[in-house]
Amino acid sequence: MAPFPCSQKYFRTIVDLGLRQGELLGLQWDAVDMDRSILQVRRTAQFFGGLRRRGTPKTDKSTRTLVVPEIANAALNRWAARQAEDRLRIGPAWQDTEHHVFTDESGKPLTANQVSKRYLKLLKSSGLRHVSFHGLRHAAASFRLAEGMSLREVQELLGHSTFVLTANLYTHLMPATHHEAAAKMDALLGSS
Repeated sequence: MAPFPCSQKYFRTIVDLGLRQGELLGLQWDAVDMDRSILQVRRTAQFFGGLRRRGTPKTDKSTRTLVVPEIANAALNRWAARQAEDRLRIGPAWQDTEHHVFTDESGKPLTANQVSKRYLKLLKSSGLRHVSFHGLRHAAASFRLAEGMSLREVQELLGHSTFVLTANLYTHLMPATHHEAAAKMDALLGSS
């Protein structure tokens, strides 16, 4: 299995933005505005019996516009340049007619199977313990909560359909935030 060249940018984008795998596989360049550092989630790629089908995000709230962190935006810029070079080098043999963000060297859009195999290989070669691919999405939420993002903001980032879903998944990560809030209240109100 030849590694696809965008693996670092692909996995980085998941951890930075908490996208579902199908959302990333369906991402097209017209949904990415690198000048404004935003990305619109409006398409997915789904796979049935090895066939790729274009779809829509999981729920109405899954269709969303996200601010792309600076480092991830820079990585996407580098990837766009690399992909443009490959497209010029290959010419008419370039296979992607829908302008997907994540393709292999020949422009063929990536499949879920390719990405999963590459992910497992990267974990093993890095000596990291196994974390499910969906675990990267949870890592994105956990990192954002640790940075002080509210549960409501995490709900919007992940495109969860309800606040209750987000709260049920991530409330256990909030105790440190409660201590921090208590300390801020002490500082605000002073001692008795």
